[in-house]
Amino acid sequence: PPATAVNIDTYVGTTLPMSPPSRDDQKLTPSVVSAAYQSYFNWFILPAAVLQGSSTKTGIEAFQERHPMTQHAVTQISTHFCANIQQACIRINADWDLITNIFFPDNPPRELVKITSTGSDFHKGGKQVLLLTFRMNDNSMKKLVYKPSDIEADYRLFGMTAPVLSNNSLALQLSNWQSLSEELNTYLNDDYKLPTYRILPRNPGSGLAPTGGTLPIDTSYGYIEFLTNNPVAQPDSSPLTWNPKQASDWVTSTSKDIERFYRQVGRLCALACVFSVSDLHVDNLIVHLLQPHLIDAEISFAGPMNSIAGTFILDPRSGALISTEH
Repeated sequence: PPATAVNIDTYVGTTLPMSPPSRDDQKLTPSVVSAAYQSYFNWFILPAAVLQGSSTKTGIEAFQERHPMTQHAVTQISTHFCANIQQACIRINADWDLITNIFFPDNPPRELVKITSTGSDFHKGGKQVLLLTFRMNDNSMKKLVYKPSDIEADYRLFGMTAPVLSNNSLALQLSNWQSLSEELNTYLNDDYKLPTYRILPRNPGSGLAPTGGTLPIDTSYGYIEFLTNNPVAQPDSSPLTWNPKQASDWVTSTSKDIERFYRQVGRLCALACVFSVSDLHVDNLIVHLLQPHLIDAEISFAGPMNSIAGTFILDPRSGALISTEH
Protein backbone atom coordinates (compact mmCIF):
# COMPACT_ATOMS: atom_id res chain seq x y z
CA PRO A 1 0.00 0.00 0.00
CA PRO A 2 1.06 3.64 -0.46
CA ALA A 3 2.28 5.85 2.35
CA THR A 4 -1.33 6.64 3.16
CA ALA A 5 -2.91 3.62 4.80
CA VAL A 6 -6.04 4.00 2.68
CA ASN A 7 -6.08 5.85 -0.61
CA ILE A 8 -9.22 7.82 0.22
CA ASP A 9 -7.98 10.55 -2.13
CA THR A 10 -9.31 8.47 -5.02
CA TYR A 11 -12.80 9.23 -3.75
CA VAL A 12 -12.81 12.30 -1.51
CA GLY A 13 -9.44 14.01 -1.36
CA THR A 14 -6.01 13.86 0.18
CA THR A 15 -5.71 11.90 3.39
CA LEU A 16 -3.39 12.61 6.25
CA PRO A 17 -0.12 10.72 5.89
CA MET A 18 -0.20 7.59 8.00
CA SER A 19 2.35 4.88 8.49
CA PRO A 20 1.62 1.90 6.26
CA PRO A 21 0.87 -1.43 7.89
CA SER A 22 3.95 -3.42 8.80
CA ARG A 23 5.14 -6.15 6.44
CA ASP A 24 3.80 -8.67 8.92
CA ASP A 25 0.32 -7.20 8.52
CA GLN A 26 -0.15 -5.87 4.99
CA LYS A 27 -3.94 -6.21 5.06
CA LEU A 28 -6.10 -3.10 5.34
CA THR A 29 -8.02 -4.26 8.37
CA PRO A 30 -11.30 -2.61 9.40
CA SER A 31 -9.52 -0.80 12.24
CA VAL A 32 -6.92 0.64 9.86
CA VAL A 33 -9.58 1.77 7.41
CA SER A 34 -11.66 3.28 10.21
CA ALA A 35 -8.67 5.16 11.64
CA ALA A 36 -7.75 6.59 8.24
CA TYR A 37 -11.27 7.81 7.59
CA GLN A 38 -11.61 9.26 11.08
CA SER A 39 -8.36 11.20 10.61
CA TYR A 40 -9.60 12.61 7.33
CA PHE A 41 -12.94 13.54 8.84
CA ASN A 42 -11.44 15.23 11.91
CA TRP A 43 -9.01 17.34 9.91
CA PHE A 44 -10.95 18.18 6.74
CA ILE A 45 -14.70 17.86 7.42
CA LEU A 46 -15.26 18.62 11.09
CA PRO A 47 -13.47 22.02 11.48
CA ALA A 48 -15.69 25.09 11.72
CA ALA A 49 -13.19 27.18 9.76
CA VAL A 50 -10.56 26.15 7.20
CA LEU A 51 -8.61 28.32 4.78
CA GLN A 52 -9.26 27.41 1.14
CA GLY A 53 -7.63 29.71 -1.36
CA SER A 54 -8.18 33.23 -0.11
CA SER A 55 -11.39 32.55 1.78
CA THR A 56 -12.37 30.84 5.00
CA LYS A 57 -15.06 28.18 4.89
CA THR A 58 -16.41 25.44 7.10
CA GLY A 59 -14.84 22.07 6.58
CA ILE A 60 -17.91 20.68 4.85
CA GLU A 61 -18.23 23.73 2.55
CA ALA A 62 -14.59 23.41 1.52
CA PHE A 63 -15.05 19.69 0.91
CA GLN A 64 -18.08 20.29 -1.29
CA GLU A 65 -16.26 22.94 -3.30
CA ARG A 66 -13.30 20.64 -3.90
CA HIS A 67 -15.46 17.65 -4.80
CA PRO A 68 -18.65 18.78 -6.57
CA MET A 69 -19.49 15.30 -7.86
CA THR A 70 -19.36 13.89 -4.34
CA GLN A 71 -21.53 16.77 -3.15
CA HIS A 72 -24.06 15.99 -5.89
CA ALA A 73 -24.11 12.29 -4.93
CA VAL A 74 -24.59 13.05 -1.23
CA THR A 75 -27.33 15.58 -2.01
CA GLN A 76 -29.14 13.06 -4.22
CA ILE A 77 -28.92 10.33 -1.58
CA SER A 78 -30.17 12.68 1.14
CA THR A 79 -33.03 13.96 -1.02
CA HIS A 80 -34.11 10.44 -1.98
CA PHE A 81 -33.85 9.22 1.60
CA CYS A 82 -36.06 12.02 2.93
CA ALA A 83 -38.57 11.54 0.10
CA ASN A 84 -38.74 7.79 0.84
CA ILE A 85 -39.41 8.43 4.52
CA GLN A 86 -42.06 11.04 3.74
CA GLN A 87 -43.84 8.79 1.24
CA ALA A 88 -43.72 5.86 3.67
CA CYS A 89 -45.36 7.98 6.39
CA ILE A 90 -48.15 9.04 4.04
CA ARG A 91 -48.79 5.44 3.03
CA ILE A 92 -48.66 4.10 6.60
CA ASN A 93 -51.17 6.72 7.71
CA ALA A 94 -53.52 5.79 4.86
CA ASP A 95 -53.12 2.04 5.53
CA TRP A 96 -53.32 2.20 9.33
CA ASP A 97 -56.54 0.20 9.65
CA LEU A 98 -55.36 -2.47 7.21
CA ILE A 99 -52.04 -2.79 9.06
CA THR A 100 -53.91 -3.18 12.33
CA ASN A 101 -56.37 -5.78 11.09
CA ILE A 102 -53.90 -7.90 9.13
CA PHE A 103 -50.76 -7.80 11.27
CA PHE A 104 -51.87 -6.83 14.78
CA PRO A 105 -55.56 -7.76 15.21
CA ASP A 106 -55.27 -8.68 18.90
CA ASN A 107 -53.08 -5.78 20.03
CA PRO A 108 -53.54 -2.71 17.82
CA PRO A 109 -50.76 -0.15 17.41
CA ARG A 110 -51.18 3.22 19.10
CA GLU A 111 -48.41 5.08 17.32
CA LEU A 112 -45.45 4.72 15.01
CA VAL A 113 -42.41 5.52 17.15
CA LYS A 114 -39.42 4.67 14.96
CA ILE A 115 -38.40 4.21 11.33
CA THR A 116 -35.10 2.45 10.68
CA SER A 117 -33.28 2.09 7.39
CA THR A 118 -32.43 -1.56 6.70
CA GLY A 119 -29.40 -0.71 4.60
CA SER A 120 -30.88 -2.49 1.59
CA ASP A 121 -30.14 -1.45 -1.99
CA PHE A 122 -31.73 1.71 -3.36
CA HIS A 123 -34.30 1.25 -6.13
CA LYS A 124 -36.71 3.40 -8.12
CA GLY A 125 -35.31 6.81 -7.30
CA GLY A 126 -33.52 5.98 -4.07
CA LYS A 127 -36.31 4.07 -2.34
CA GLN A 128 -35.26 1.63 0.35
CA VAL A 129 -36.77 -1.04 2.60
CA LEU A 130 -37.65 0.36 6.04
CA LEU A 131 -38.23 -1.22 9.44
CA LEU A 132 -41.20 0.24 11.31
CA THR A 133 -41.54 0.10 15.09
CA PHE A 134 -44.96 0.63 16.67
CA ARG A 135 -46.01 1.20 20.24
CA MET A 136 -48.92 -1.15 20.81
CA ASN A 137 -52.07 -0.80 22.88
CA ASP A 138 -50.43 -2.64 25.78
CA ASN A 139 -47.27 -0.44 25.51
CA SER A 140 -45.18 -3.25 24.01
CA MET A 141 -43.16 -2.63 20.83
CA LYS A 142 -43.80 -4.50 17.58
CA LYS A 143 -42.06 -4.29 14.21
CA LEU A 144 -43.20 -4.41 10.61
CA VAL A 145 -41.28 -4.28 7.31
CA TYR A 146 -42.21 -1.68 4.68
CA LYS A 147 -41.11 -2.37 1.10
CA PRO A 148 -41.44 0.43 -1.50
CA SER A 149 -41.76 -2.07 -4.36
CA ASP A 150 -44.25 -4.58 -5.71
CA ILE A 151 -44.41 -7.59 -3.36
CA GLU A 152 -47.25 -9.41 -5.08
CA ALA A 153 -44.92 -12.26 -6.11
CA ASP A 154 -43.99 -12.82 -2.45
CA TYR A 155 -47.68 -12.87 -1.52
CA ARG A 156 -48.58 -15.29 -4.35
CA LEU A 157 -45.73 -17.67 -3.50
CA PHE A 158 -45.34 -17.56 0.29
CA GLY A 159 -48.19 -15.48 1.71
CA MET A 160 -50.51 -16.35 4.57
CA THR A 161 -53.60 -15.20 2.71
CA ALA A 162 -56.45 -15.65 5.22
CA PRO A 163 -55.83 -12.35 7.10
CA VAL A 164 -55.70 -10.45 3.79
CA LEU A 165 -58.69 -12.13 2.15
CA SER A 166 -60.85 -11.46 5.22
CA ASN A 167 -60.99 -7.89 3.91
CA ASN A 168 -63.58 -7.77 1.11
CA SER A 169 -61.91 -5.03 -0.92
CA LEU A 170 -58.53 -6.78 -0.78
CA ALA A 171 -60.13 -10.11 -1.66
CA LEU A 172 -61.70 -8.50 -4.72
CA GLN A 173 -58.42 -6.84 -5.69
CA LEU A 174 -56.21 -9.91 -5.20
CA SER A 175 -58.77 -12.57 -6.11
CA ASN A 176 -59.88 -15.10 -3.55
CA TRP A 177 -56.93 -17.45 -4.07
CA GLN A 178 -54.55 -19.07 -1.66
CA SER A 179 -50.82 -18.67 -2.09
CA LEU A 180 -48.87 -21.36 -3.92
CA SER A 181 -47.33 -22.58 -0.64
CA GLU A 182 -50.78 -22.89 0.93
CA GLU A 183 -52.08 -24.81 -2.09
CA LEU A 184 -49.14 -27.20 -2.00
CA ASN A 185 -49.59 -27.71 1.73
CA THR A 186 -53.08 -29.09 1.12
CA TYR A 187 -51.41 -32.06 -0.62
CA LEU A 188 -48.78 -32.64 2.07
CA ASN A 189 -49.74 -35.05 4.81
CA ASP A 190 -46.60 -34.77 6.90
CA ASP A 191 -44.88 -32.38 9.33
CA TYR A 192 -42.83 -30.64 6.64
CA LYS A 193 -45.34 -28.20 5.20
CA LEU A 194 -44.02 -24.99 3.65
CA PRO A 195 -43.97 -22.04 6.07
CA THR A 196 -46.06 -18.98 5.20
CA TYR A 197 -46.23 -15.50 6.71
CA ARG A 198 -48.30 -12.33 6.54
CA ILE A 199 -47.72 -10.18 3.45
CA LEU A 200 -49.86 -7.22 2.36
CA PRO A 201 -49.31 -5.99 -1.23
CA ARG A 202 -50.65 -2.53 -2.04
CA ASN A 203 -51.37 -1.49 -5.64
CA PRO A 204 -50.17 -4.92 -6.83
CA GLY A 205 -48.75 -5.09 -10.32
CA SER A 206 -51.40 -7.46 -11.68
CA GLY A 207 -54.06 -4.84 -11.04
CA LEU A 208 -52.30 -1.90 -12.68
CA ALA A 209 -53.29 -0.46 -16.03
CA PRO A 210 -50.75 1.14 -18.39
CA THR A 211 -50.68 4.93 -18.40
CA GLY A 212 -49.31 6.48 -21.56
CA GLY A 213 -47.89 3.12 -22.55
CA THR A 214 -46.08 2.71 -19.21
CA LEU A 215 -47.10 0.50 -16.31
CA PRO A 216 -47.02 2.64 -13.11
CA ILE A 217 -45.21 -0.06 -11.12
CA ASP A 218 -43.53 2.62 -8.99
CA THR A 219 -46.86 3.05 -7.17
CA SER A 220 -46.70 -0.53 -5.87
CA TYR A 221 -45.52 -1.18 -2.32
CA GLY A 222 -46.44 -3.30 0.67
CA TYR A 223 -45.83 -4.57 4.18
CA ILE A 224 -44.27 -7.83 5.36
CA GLU A 225 -44.46 -9.49 8.73
CA PHE A 226 -41.29 -8.95 10.76
CA LEU A 227 -39.73 -12.37 11.24
CA THR A 228 -37.49 -12.64 14.26
CA ASN A 229 -34.15 -14.41 13.88
CA ASN A 230 -32.81 -14.70 17.42
CA PRO A 231 -30.23 -14.98 18.81
CA VAL A 232 -27.76 -12.76 16.95
CA ALA A 233 -25.16 -14.81 15.09
CA GLN A 234 -21.44 -14.21 15.33
CA PRO A 235 -19.24 -14.26 12.17
CA ASP A 236 -18.55 -17.96 12.70
CA SER A 237 -22.34 -18.57 12.83
CA SER A 238 -22.30 -19.42 16.53
CA PRO A 239 -25.01 -17.76 18.67
CA LEU A 240 -24.09 -14.57 20.51
CA THR A 241 -25.28 -13.98 24.09
CA TRP A 242 -27.74 -16.85 24.09
CA ASN A 243 -28.94 -18.88 27.03
CA PRO A 244 -29.93 -22.48 26.12
CA LYS A 245 -32.99 -22.02 28.32
CA GLN A 246 -34.22 -19.22 26.06
CA ALA A 247 -36.35 -19.79 22.98
CA SER A 248 -34.44 -19.60 19.72
CA ASP A 249 -35.39 -19.20 16.06
CA TRP A 250 -32.46 -21.18 14.70
CA VAL A 251 -30.54 -22.98 17.47
CA THR A 252 -31.67 -26.51 18.24
CA SER A 253 -30.27 -29.93 19.06
CA THR A 254 -33.49 -31.80 18.34
CA SER A 255 -33.18 -34.17 15.38
CA LYS A 256 -36.84 -33.68 14.48
CA ASP A 257 -36.34 -29.91 14.14
CA ILE A 258 -33.23 -30.43 12.02
CA GLU A 259 -34.93 -32.94 9.69
CA ARG A 260 -37.96 -30.69 9.24
CA PHE A 261 -35.75 -27.70 8.41
CA TYR A 262 -33.81 -29.49 5.66
CA ARG A 263 -36.89 -31.12 4.19
CA GLN A 264 -38.57 -27.72 4.02
CA VAL A 265 -35.47 -26.20 2.40
CA GLY A 266 -35.54 -29.01 -0.16
CA ARG A 267 -39.16 -28.29 -1.00
CA LEU A 268 -38.42 -24.57 -1.28
CA CYS A 269 -35.59 -25.41 -3.69
CA ALA A 270 -38.02 -27.37 -5.86
CA LEU A 271 -40.53 -24.50 -5.76
CA ALA A 272 -37.80 -21.99 -6.65
CA CYS A 273 -36.68 -24.04 -9.64
CA VAL A 274 -40.18 -24.59 -11.02
CA PHE A 275 -41.22 -20.94 -10.67
CA SER A 276 -37.83 -19.40 -11.50
CA VAL A 277 -37.23 -17.74 -8.13
CA SER A 278 -33.68 -16.44 -8.19
CA ASP A 279 -31.32 -14.29 -6.11
CA LEU A 280 -31.68 -16.61 -3.12
CA HIS A 281 -28.52 -15.53 -1.33
CA VAL A 282 -28.05 -15.80 2.41
CA ASP A 283 -29.76 -12.46 3.17
CA ASN A 284 -32.96 -13.57 1.45
CA LEU A 285 -33.71 -16.43 3.82
CA ILE A 286 -34.65 -16.01 7.46
CA VAL A 287 -34.83 -18.92 9.87
CA HIS A 288 -37.83 -18.09 12.03
CA LEU A 289 -39.32 -20.48 14.59
CA LEU A 290 -36.86 -23.12 13.34
CA GLN A 291 -38.27 -22.97 9.80
CA PRO A 292 -36.84 -21.44 6.58
CA HIS A 293 -38.66 -18.41 5.18
CA LEU A 294 -37.78 -16.93 1.77
CA ILE A 295 -38.30 -13.18 2.03
CA ASP A 296 -37.58 -11.72 -1.41
CA ALA A 297 -39.22 -13.16 -4.53
CA GLU A 298 -38.65 -10.03 -6.58
CA ILE A 299 -36.74 -12.00 -9.21
CA SER A 300 -39.16 -14.75 -10.18
CA PHE A 301 -41.24 -16.05 -13.11
CA ALA A 302 -38.47 -14.79 -15.42
CA GLY A 303 -38.26 -17.89 -17.61
CA PRO A 304 -37.45 -21.60 -17.56
CA MET A 305 -34.76 -22.58 -15.06
CA ASN A 306 -32.66 -25.55 -16.14
CA SER A 307 -30.99 -26.31 -12.82
CA ILE A 308 -30.92 -25.34 -9.17
CA ALA A 309 -27.82 -23.26 -9.90
CA GLY A 310 -30.12 -20.62 -11.37
CA THR A 311 -31.58 -19.90 -7.93
CA PHE A 312 -28.10 -19.05 -6.51
CA ILE A 313 -29.08 -21.05 -3.46
CA LEU A 314 -25.89 -23.11 -3.73
CA ASP A 315 -23.58 -20.35 -5.00
CA PRO A 316 -20.86 -19.60 -2.41
CA ARG A 317 -20.06 -16.30 -4.16
CA SER A 318 -23.46 -14.93 -3.14
CA GLY A 319 -23.46 -16.42 0.34
CA ALA A 320 -25.05 -19.79 -0.29
CA LEU A 321 -28.06 -20.74 1.80
CA ILE A 322 -27.00 -24.39 1.65
CA SER A 323 -23.46 -25.61 2.13
CA THR A 324 -22.56 -28.45 -0.22
CA GLU A 325 -19.93 -29.57 2.31
CA HIS A 326 -22.54 -30.97 4.73
